[in-house]
Amino acid sequence: MKTQTLSVSIDHYTLSAGMHYIESVEIKKNGVIISKNEYKIQPTGSIFTYNYLIKAVKGDVFEVTATGNLWGHTTSTFTVP
Repeated sequence: MKTQTLSVSIDHYTLSAGMHYIESVEIKKNGVIISKNEYKIQPTGSIFTYNYLIKAVKGDVFEVTATGNLWGHTTSTFTVP
């Protein structure tokens, strides 16, 4: 298993990055939570990227869920080619 960088790009517009922001990013690998990152502010700009070091091999399935502090979440799924 190699350690690789997982880049998570998020498109979340806010007028106040300290009041309305992406509060957590949860990463599941093959259905098991491997990382949950909590935030109290988000980078400025609508589109930003967080990078995480993960171990992965061909066929691993990842689910990444970004959750806002006030409401809503979105999940993306992909399989390592």
